Amino acid sequence: MTHQELYQELLTPKSDLVYPFNYDNESKNYFDYWSDLVEKYKNKIYSLSDKSIKTLDQAFEKALVGYEEYMPARKHDFKANFDEICATIKKALKLCYMNCYEEAYASLFSFFVEDDCFYLKMLPRTLVANRPFYRIRLDFKPSKGKRQDGDLFHLPFHLRHKAGSTRYGFLGYPVFYLAGSLQTAWYEMDCPDLSSISYAKFRAKSISLLDLGYPIQKEPEDWDYYSFLVFYPLIMGCLISVKHPNDPFKPEYMLPQLMTKVIREIPQEGNPEIGEPSTYKGFAGIIYMSTKSPHKGNLQDLALRNLALFPQNTECREGYDSKLSSMFEMTDIKTFSSCSKSISNEESLKIIEENDGYCSEEEFHPINVTQKE
Repeated sequence: MTHQELYQELLTPKSDLVYPFNYDNESKNYFDYWSDLVEKYKNKIYSLSDKSIKTLDQAFEKALVGYEEYMPARKHDFKANFDEICATIKKALKLCYMNCYEEAYASLFSFFVEDDCFYLKMLPRTLVANRPFYRIRLDFKPSKGKRQDGDLFHLPFHLRHKAGSTRYGFLGYPVFYLAGSLQTAWYEMDCPDLSSISYAKFRAKSISLLDLGYPIQKEPEDWDYYSFLVFYPLIMGCLISVKHPNDPFKPEYMLPQLMTKVIREIPQEGNPEIGEPSTYKGFAGIIYMSTKSPHKGNLQDLALRNLALFPQNTECREGYDSKLSSMFEMTDIKTFSSCSKSISNEESLKIIEENDGYCSEEEFHPINVTQKE
């Protein structure tokens, strides 16, 4: 098998190694389910041809021609890197099950930053610029009787006590979530009555995101193949659907939340549009597949993704992260207040489709929020 053939197989829905990942056995826990997926995938990795392995081993060296000052001191070895990634994730998850979360994080963080961030720079990434994303709020009272930009931004720091545990957010940490389409945002909120929601579009200027979904490149480079295939065990571990959504502890959130902590400690620097693989290292957040949208056909469609973006200035007592707000522009806040509460989901979807997508005449403005040290 060639690496291109394996890549295409992982983009083909209905394979047992392709999202969505749902438990197929009630008695199986998260760790065992993930371990079984990794073992199946490892068999694919070890069936790759010698020619493909040689191509992958030289992928980053080829990409960095002309950028020799960024060449890592450590040589890339696809199979050895794959085995080390699997072992590291397994160790971190076992520590989590032992309730040693700080040790799990320290182990994972050390793995990504050692050797001048060798593995961090290898992570699959997606650059997003000038594309709209959506955020929905339910039944909220506008600030000071008038809608303010902050009403649709991340939860303000003085309300961090309301921040619960989510896939990429831990207790007390106000992650800024966005969806790739209004429809995906609606599904993520469990299809609420349109009359109860307010929404806005957000447009990123230029952000680098850890891509824990499927590649969006139509013609991937060798290093794109490398980063996706070698980190697929991590991607699978972060995309497993929650088995017990109404219970307080969700083991499916352990690995994603650890990745949030790692990425938060190494934020995006400079303009990510300038440079080649491994010439910059930071991320503004994580882009990942929606586990609630029923549309699973086109795995490369950004409309089916979510963004988790991470405030940095969390020592602030009040307000919002000004650095994060500077990365985006937003529209005025809109509602569907004229919609009846009794309309069906099918009718709601028709209305959403009419308001989804990008309009060149739509006005965006800088996000007007403040922070207080």
